[in-house]
Amino acid sequence: MSRLRFRDENNLTEAEMLMLLEEDDTEYDALIEEDAASDIEDNDHVSDQEEVDDLICANDEETEPLQVDQSDSCGDSDPFYIAKDGTHWSKLPVNKISRRSRANILTVAPGSNSKTSSIKDAFFLFFTPDILEILVRETNRKARQYFDEWNAANPTRTKKYAATNDTEIEAYIGLLITMGALQASREPIEMLFTSDLAYCRPIFPATLSRNRYNFLTKFLRFDNFETRQERRLIDKLAPVRDIFEKLVSNCKRALNPSHHLCVDEQLVPFRGKAPFRVYMKNKPAKYGIKIWALADCGSNYTVNMQVYLGKINNKPEKNQGERVILDLVEHLGTGYGITTDNFFTSLKLAGKLWEKKLTRCGTLRKNKTFIPRELLPSPMKPVLSSMFAFKKNRTLVSYVPEKRRAVLLLSSEHEDDKVNSKDVDNKPDIILHYNSTKSAVDATDQMAQKYTTQRKTARWPMAIFYHMIDIAAINAFKIWVMANPEYEKGHLDARRRFLLQLGKDLSKDHIMFRYKNNNGLKANIKECMLKVFPEMKEERTPQEQPEATQGRCYLCTRVKDRKSRQFCIHCCQFRCLEHSQKQVLCLTCKNKQ
Repeated sequence: MSRLRFRDENNLTEAEMLMLLEEDDTEYDALIEEDAASDIEDNDHVSDQEEVDDLICANDEETEPLQVDQSDSCGDSDPFYIAKDGTHWSKLPVNKISRRSRANILTVAPGSNSKTSSIKDAFFLFFTPDILEILVRETNRKARQYFDEWNAANPTRTKKYAATNDTEIEAYIGLLITMGALQASREPIEMLFTSDLAYCRPIFPATLSRNRYNFLTKFLRFDNFETRQERRLIDKLAPVRDIFEKLVSNCKRALNPSHHLCVDEQLVPFRGKAPFRVYMKNKPAKYGIKIWALADCGSNYTVNMQVYLGKINNKPEKNQGERVILDLVEHLGTGYGITTDNFFTSLKLAGKLWEKKLTRCGTLRKNKTFIPRELLPSPMKPVLSSMFAFKKNRTLVSYVPEKRRAVLLLSSEHEDDKVNSKDVDNKPDIILHYNSTKSAVDATDQMAQKYTTQRKTARWPMAIFYHMIDIAAINAFKIWVMANPEYEKGHLDARRRFLLQLGKDLSKDHIMFRYKNNNGLKANIKECMLKVFPEMKEERTPQEQPEATQGRCYLCTRVKDRKSRQFCIHCCQFRCLEHSQKQVLCLTCKNKQ
């Protein structure tokens, strides 16, 4: 089925037509009406993230079907469409240039800005030492305040605690990443830290004890809780603002994105009490914390993020979509193309981005007043046909995927009316471009949820902290693969292997510290440590006999209290008959040989 095409048959020159369009641009700024229903954000916002055929604009039942008369055919002498608000759109392309806009010329080469020698270094590009310093300082502050209050209220039953440090916090984050890579984030803590050999995963008890893990989870803080109340009066995100902004700043700095980026929302699952929790019916989690994200379409790397903080002074925010886009792309240079859904798309925003030498492409809601009536859905339009309308640096397209329906898109990157003849559905190049660049944020969200560190919590700052770890791990993986293209090539689970190695590397320093300072450490814990890092085995010179004549078996529990005169000639530890072989070598040393 051939698409509808309109050609100018009057005597207007291209220069005269361009002059009229430029005059109309100046008049439009005064005539445009703000569409509150389209630009006001509420908690029921649902983004346009399905295939473009599902994002079609159907006629409302209350609206009368549009009638297309014969004057809209190729014989129409009027070279313009006139929208409801008076905006003039040309039926012919204003500039006869290629599809790619002159504004999409990058001045900075895409790629990583940092060199990494290890997987751990790639992760520390985002979780930098200053973030770890905040976690250590505020966690110790909260634990100190809790135990001081307890000891003051219970002088006969005082408690002591061991302050945490950078190495232990690294190990804690490493355990969270390992849980996510093993898809064990929903398993009970008791099962993860069990000593039963049938169910034990050695890295968990080797890194932290169960009580210590619970201690860190309970007292982990991200800001000074003593000054939080006054900061929350002006900033709802005060409990995590410092570390969140540092992570976002690191994401901006670590990579120069490719030509095209995508803006959309992510939903961090959370059903507890939060001042800005939202409900999104089209998301799997339904309830949670919404985060606006800017992602690179070439690598699905998250470049920028912003948390949605709800209404301002209990009033919906006007022009929120425009404000969010401008905030997220503020740090970008020139030459980038931004793809958005219909919540963000407007003619005014396209003009502001063009002033920054940025282009945009996105779907439209049919109630926008700048859309000509001829481009709206109509039962008279042939299926798989396309109609175009042009202004200077802006192009509208209306594509009919099925009868009585139409897809509306606005692009400042495309300036022609090309249709891909190789496509079965005769889709315009604008729609094909939108389909190829619209899903970067969704792909990142899908990756984060597959190996998520999210655990059940009643504290919304912890939910955001888990999400920060997920995003940092994904970005670290992208940076590492760019630097090492052959990494795990041919393996479908390359990212899972990356996460497992990252969790192990983050835990290594703390495991080695525990192994060397093993005051009262149980033998089964040391065995778990040696299973994770066999290179920690200490070489001992054989001795003829220990100084004592007898001692308690090193591998038996204290409940059994087994004494023995037999000892291992390699490690000089006393062993009972059950744990010895011919009273010469213990079973542990025998296996090591």
